[in-house]
Amino acid sequence: MGGFSQLRPCEFFRQTLMTLDADRINEMISIMDRNRRVINEDIATLVYYMNGGLDYNDAWLLTTDQRKQMSKIIEKHFEATSGNKSGKLIG
Repeated sequence: MGGFSQLRPCEFFRQTLMTLDADRINEMISIMDRNRRVINEDIATLVYYMNGGLDYNDAWLLTTDQRKQMSKIIEKHFEATSGNKSGKLIG
């Protein structure tokens, strides 16, 4: 599988694509499809757990780092509220 994590930015996508054989192109497309699915799931999860605080369309404008940061905050909230029947953040 390796090698695609070091692909250059999109400006070199066509050049990279032209140098690959059919099997490597299929592999690259499979990796891109998996990445797309992960991003879709991340966006849907954030929107769901933000309980209306984040609109679906606005979530697509977030950077990867912003999505990761928001996910960490949600995880901290779950850790803090586990065992707390009120569901409110402790502290």
